[in-house]
Amino acid sequence: MTTPSSHQPCSVCGDPMDPVHTASCLFCNGKFHLTWDTRVEVKDCGRFDLDDQSLALYFTCGTCAESRGMGGQTP
Repeated sequence: MTTPSSHQPCSVCGDPMDPVHTASCLFCNGKFHLTWDTRVEVKDCGRFDLDDQSLALYFTCGTCAESRGMGGQTP
């Protein structure tokens, strides 16, 4: 049985997940807090980036971003 993402803790900070403001890391597949609306106060535990070759949007949790020297949040 799969646990809904709203019941899984954030893979970065361990806090409960918001069912809307959530992303999945490209590298570790962990769920983490990421705001989809800048008018809403939600902590960001990762970042989004654009791949220069494919122009694809991808998401990286703060843990994987830091381990790859990317920094924790979107620039």
